[in-house]
Amino acid sequence: IFRIRYEVKKEEDEKENVGGVGRGSSKKVVTTTSTLNLVDLAGSESVRLTGAKGVRQKEGGRINQSLLTLSRVLEKLGNKEYSSGGGHINYRDSKLTRI
Repeated sequence: IFRIRYEVKKEEDEKENVGGVGRGSSKKVVTTTSTLNLVDLAGSESVRLTGAKGVRQKEGGRINQSLLTLSRVLEKLGNKEYSSGGGHINYRDSKLTRI
């Protein structure tokens, strides 16, 4: 797993109101943090291209199935109907999406 963490700190002015009268301003620090996790899914190549057989072929098939499930979950999360509570997103179809 390769993790990239991006953090931005921004200083903003915040006006103070005391009794309805503005008395100046103070500084407020706003922090925005994003994290991107990249996972190497070894074995996700096409069997036709790699010539894998036996255990490696089954492993590649399971990884490809997990990737398909992950794409379905991400697609539903991006859909407003599903993300606003209008539909069920089954995360438990794969070990990859269960994480």
